[in-house]
Amino acid sequence: CKGMSGPDVFALQGLLCERGIYKADINGVFDDRLREAAISFQTSAQLDRDGIVGPLTWAALLRM
Repeated sequence: CKGMSGPDVFALQGLLCERGIYKADINGVFDDRLREAAISFQTSAQLDRDGIVGPLTWAALLRM
């Protein structure tokens, strides 16, 4: 979620970028732009739109 950083966030940015949802720098920092991209993905995947990338969001990302 927002404020986090590290390899998991870096991977998340890459996955969302591959899907054309995240269009900012891939830097491993969970900022407002990444939160907006996560919510956009959650909306398209019919998940709860909370901007928190938990197990359900990861599973949906990895399925696509």
